[in-house]
Amino acid sequence: MSGLSDTFAIGVTGHRLHRLAGCDLMLLEHRIASLFQAIDASAKANGKSELALLTNFADGADRIAGWAALDLGWRLDAILPFPRDDFARDFENAAELTAFFAQLERARSQSYLQPARAQGDDGTEGYERAGRAILDRCDMLFAVWDKAPARGRGGAAQIIAEAIDREIPVVVIDPREAIPIEAICPSGTGTAQILRTAVASLTSS
Repeated sequence: MSGLSDTFAIGVTGHRLHRLAGCDLMLLEHRIASLFQAIDASAKANGKSELALLTNFADGADRIAGWAALDLGWRLDAILPFPRDDFARDFENAAELTAFFAQLERARSQSYLQPARAQGDDGTEGYERAGRAILDRCDMLFAVWDKAPARGRGGAAQIIAEAIDREIPVVVIDPREAIPIEAICPSGTGTAQILRTAVASLTSS
């Protein structure tokens, strides 16, 4: 997105619930909320009047980040890999499906990137395309990533690597509790400075 815009767009990528099994989800929610508060303050101090979270709406990291963004009054933009009802097939239980629809109703905009999947399509190409669509539109990428190698197309490790290749600033929360938040920033950009200031505010005494 243009650095001249008053909107600051944060993309999100990260692990789904099955990859977060064994993690302290309440602590993860707290860490994400604290980071987003710091990003909000830093962005607004740099003239960004509106913040938006761009998300694929998968369970796990996407959903947690979505609620944290809504709590701060950020705009929520849904970039779904498939049409809504087709995407809903990927949720493993009724509670997750209900939470998906509830959060989606709060989104300011909804779009999807390909028609419903054909029989036998495992969806990996759609998820990869959706992750790249977020990179096309975001000023910064937020990731929940345990530092493990990619396990398939469109996963967190791949999208983070592609963001770095594009020189998009990235901030990573490792869900393994006490590991510090990591900022990966290209030098010399205003967007990177917003991220550096936010992360520094969380680690200063």
